Amino acid sequence: MIASSKAIRGLGIARTAMFLALLMLAAPLAGVTAPTDTLADVSKSQASDEIELKLYTLYLAEANSSSGGDGHITTRVPESGGQSTASALDSTIEFSTGDLMSTLMINGRPKHGSSSGQFYIPVQLFLRAQGPSNSQVTWDITVSANGGTVGSESWEADACNPGLTNSCNFDHELFEVILD
Repeated sequence: MIASSKAIRGLGIARTAMFLALLMLAAPLAGVTAPTDTLADVSKSQASDEIELKLYTLYLAEANSSSGGDGHITTRVPESGGQSTASALDSTIEFSTGDLMSTLMINGRPKHGSSSGQFYIPVQLFLRAQGPSNSQVTWDITVSANGGTVGSESWEADACNPGLTNSCNFDHELFEVILD
């Protein structure tokens, strides 16, 4: 009896497995037979819920009369070719805009691997840090609007020690400024 009961149980498991396998194979085929007007309605309703976003590349340029600060933010490539240097050794460097003609909504990108639903703004800068041997630099990038902080990011790196055989060049760095 025990042997036959195991055989029957094994046969039941095999039948269940076969049924589930057939069900999994048949499931994709069931969606193919749906009428095309039903599929079109679903696509339309999802598309109407999306927000239209525009991707802008913003440049940090030399100060102008309307911006204040150390420079201004623009959507046009600066006339100087975008190459300007400033020292942040003993102070901060601030880039700002004058009054905008309309509201500028900032939507970040989803931070991959974030279980808390964080978003970030990619900020790409060319940076150079010079200093004595074994010195470090901390870069603090802050995005502000209307006097409040929208997001910030910090990054530490070793400073370059210039010498006869070592020149300190600018490095391209990508900061992921986490939105608050």
